[in-house]
Amino acid sequence: MKPSLIGARRAPSSSPARMPVQCTVGSARYEYLHETRGKVSCRVPQLRLAGRWLEACGFRVGDVLRLSVEEGALVLTRSEPGA
Repeated sequence: MKPSLIGARRAPSSSPARMPVQCTVGSARYEYLHETRGKVSCRVPQLRLAGRWLEACGFRVGDVLRLSVEEGALVLTRSEPGA
């Protein structure tokens, strides 16, 4: 990357945000302290969602989300301020 571009922000794109059709459950390392075995590390499922499509769906940076599970579906709902 050119030194003049470091820290530069890209201009917002005028193309419409693409809604993903699917995503893959990845993994993350989770460490905890076990009573007898000491520090234990294991892999746990992880989802990462990012993109302009979230903003197009009404989600903004800093929003507080509520998560519910319904018959094999994760439902993310924006919490109203003060709720």
